[in-house]
Amino acid sequence: MAADSTQLALLERAFGRYRVDVATATSGAAALSTLSDSTVHCVVCTDAVDDESGLALLDRVRESHAELPFVLFAAEGDERLASEALGRGATDYLRRSGTNPFALLAGRAVGYARRYRERAALERGRERYELAGRAVSDVVWERDLDTGTVRWGAGVEATLGYDRDGDYDREWWLEQVRPADRAAVEEAWHPAEAGEADTFECRYRVRRADGSYASVVDGGEVVRSGGEPARLVGALRDVSDRTERTAELERRNEQLDEFATVVSHDLRNPLNVARGRVELARETGDLDHLDDAETALERMDDLIADLLTLAREGRAVDELEPVALGSLAEDAWATIPGRDAADATLSVETDCRVLADPPRLRQLLENLFANAVEHAITDNPVVAAPAGLVVRVGCLDAPDTDGFYVADNGRGIPAERRASVFDLGHSEAESGDGVGLAIVEEIATAHGWSVHVVDSETGGARFELRDVAAPDGPAS
Repeated sequence: MAADSTQLALLERAFGRYRVDVATATSGAAALSTLSDSTVHCVVCTDAVDDESGLALLDRVRESHAELPFVLFAAEGDERLASEALGRGATDYLRRSGTNPFALLAGRAVGYARRYRERAALERGRERYELAGRAVSDVVWERDLDTGTVRWGAGVEATLGYDRDGDYDREWWLEQVRPADRAAVEEAWHPAEAGEADTFECRYRVRRADGSYASVVDGGEVVRSGGEPARLVGALRDVSDRTERTAELERRNEQLDEFATVVSHDLRNPLNVARGRVELARETGDLDHLDDAETALERMDDLIADLLTLAREGRAVDELEPVALGSLAEDAWATIPGRDAADATLSVETDCRVLADPPRLRQLLENLFANAVEHAITDNPVVAAPAGLVVRVGCLDAPDTDGFYVADNGRGIPAERRASVFDLGHSEAESGDGVGLAIVEEIATAHGWSVHVVDSETGGARFELRDVAAPDGPAS
């Protein structure tokens, strides 16, 4: 406080009830010295001190402390003085008139000081998070609980691809979270937002600016103002590489076990048939037995090719590009054998685009198409529609997920068997080797998608590919 000795006594008495530390000065020079040597949260100045006016002192304070609250407490002030003081950066202007002006001044000044201290503490916390974020390459963020506004710090451009200075809020952020993870994220946020917890942490997948998803660990703490939660401040770490490596290793281990089963069973059967037919040909001289042996060897060759495809397609996808789903589906359909025998047609009901690896997406579509045609031929009496087999491709229109589907009007897949249709070696058709749908699941998983079997609208099978990212750019 800068004032004469009489005023200082009255001011000290008024501030005494607030239990705050008060430093006093009777000159502008002494006041500035106190500012440079001590931590000050508010300046109260009379309209004149020993060596200069209150306005002059205000100008000098603003040169070094632009945001520090400054209250001008004038004895004979007027509207002109008030306007000039506020125009030169004063926080408030009060006159020493009316009932107990010193008590009014003390109440206001303490309020300004407390808010300034809270802002300073928040800024220091933000700086600490910024420094921590730069050190560990995390995405630092802050969310205002009153407005919902989200401010990004270090790392957001490199990690998620978003502009640090963009206009973001809570609802926008939640929309970027993978639909399947949104409920868990809101459940983690709620206690902190409601003031029931001081910290929070959750794991989820969030959409990057290019449409792909990142697996992240997100956590933060509550910053309070006046005892109430005001902001959440935290850091988000991209753990996609680690998550994908762990998931891929688990898939590979499971796949090796499945391969061992297929090799020991599905390959051994045709191998035994071929050996038996060769032996019969040697014993009887009847070379017709070699035809059966050749058929068995061809089946082994097809199965080995499918197993190699399965191993190749299960690798994680490194590069994604925009793909026009409809045109790729038509190209894939043109290669499916048995279409004429099944009286099959393709109906493309979408012009949507997806982010995918084009060769692998085509393989996925070919396998789903081939599965539908194969079952239509096997179960021809069941597919009794006048138009024969119809395979439809379209985009999902559910509000909580993104993706596409491949559906047919065949006999469908019973609910109790749907959990096992993607198992290696499982086949509903006698001629199938049980690898085609396993490849579909591997391709989907490698993209970060999930695949589900449900009933189609026409009673057949409908394969839904979910959590598929849509691109912003042109399709290839």
